Amino acid sequence: MKNNCDMARDLMPLTIDGVASEASQTYVNEHLEECEACRAYLAGMKASLQMDSRQAAQERRSFGETAARMRRRRVMRKLLTAVIIFAAATAALYMAVYMHSAYNTTPVALAPGEYSVQLSQLKDGRVIMTTKTYGKRIVNLFVTDRSDGNGGRIARVTLVSTRGSRGWMDEMRIIELPSVQGYQAVEYGEDRPATLWTRGEAIEPASAEMEAYYKALGELEAFDREVEKRHVIEMAEKGDYGETYQLTPEEAARRYDLAEALRAAKDRVPEWISGNKGRFATPTPGPMG
Repeated sequence: MKNNCDMARDLMPLTIDGVASEASQTYVNEHLEECEACRAYLAGMKASLQMDSRQAAQERRSFGETAARMRRRRVMRKLLTAVIIFAAATAALYMAVYMHSAYNTTPVALAPGEYSVQLSQLKDGRVIMTTKTYGKRIVNLFVTDRSDGNGGRIARVTLVSTRGSRGWMDEMRIIELPSVQGYQAVEYGEDRPATLWTRGEAIEPASAEMEAYYKALGELEAFDREVEKRHVIEMAEKGDYGETYQLTPEEAARRYDLAEALRAAKDRVPEWISGNKGRFATPTPGPMG
């Protein structure tokens, strides 16, 4: 009986797969009718195969899902790489345009609407011209004379900036005129100048603080001239004109005090205080005759 069970069980996988011969199939069926143990064995084999089949199907589904996730990740990586490359290229282009516009050093004369000019007259007759830009860098400031066509002279103030002056704060420059005697007018701007002053008009007196600043400046300049004079005399006495003059400790201390007083005086001048827009009224531009 045991040999019959062994033979029947060896043939069971073939019968389940449908590949057993007709004689083998008949033999297994007849044996199963007589043997309860082999019927139980066959049922367990079928259950095991069904479980293996479900597990294989689950593994196939899991593999498919994993493969799909990997494909999505590859697509996302490619998309992210493309976005990063595009962003980097855009940033590089923006920086190139910005650098060209911000650091373009081509000189350009400022129009009257891009800066203001104020005249202040000291008690000794000197005229102080204060210029202030609106977010423009000043690289040069000069005053030229031109004829008014009737034998008179006109002083023209010109401020030169650069095309690449983006991001600059307001800048201020100061220039000193000995006087306005002999001038018919003072104007500023290059192509369409604005009239700042004409003969017969009063010039605003300098503030007490500006007077104090120029007094302090005069004291410092007088001290430097006196030191230079002593230096020249000493070199002449020694016959050595190549000697570098060194300030004495007393002279160095005195010059430091004068320079500090000058800096403090400048900070108090209302005409030069940043943001004091009331003292920087821009005249209306107009053509000169």
